Amino acid sequence: MKAQVNQLQNMSETLESSGFSRHQSDAVIESVALAMETFAVTPEILETRLKEHTEQILKVIRGRDEDINDLQTNMRHLQTNMGNLQTAMLNLQNSMLTLQRSVFRMMIAIMTTLIATALALFGTLAT
Repeated sequence: MKAQVNQLQNMSETLESSGFSRHQSDAVIESVALAMETFAVTPEILETRLKEHTEQILKVIRGRDEDINDLQTNMRHLQTNMGNLQTAMLNLQNSMLTLQRSVFRMMIAIMTTLIATALALFGTLAT
């Protein structure tokens, strides 16, 4: 407040040295003082507003941090699930190869049996 009074006194002196009368200078100073009261922004008000805004910003940052942590957790779960899927796909591929080998062996056994049966029939017919 003392700083404001000093500012107003300096303004008054400046106005008077510029050619304003004492009465005109007082009227201007009174208008400025009224405006300063009406739109007063003291260091305390600025500090309070700064604290409020800082708290709001920190809340947003904390929320974003929580979102990032949740996202990281979800990414780890996704990576684990992808690894499990990859393992399952490899197991399925191995099972398919085993089944394919078994089918080929069975086909060879059936073909061998058919050939042996055909030869036996032809051998029986030839005699």
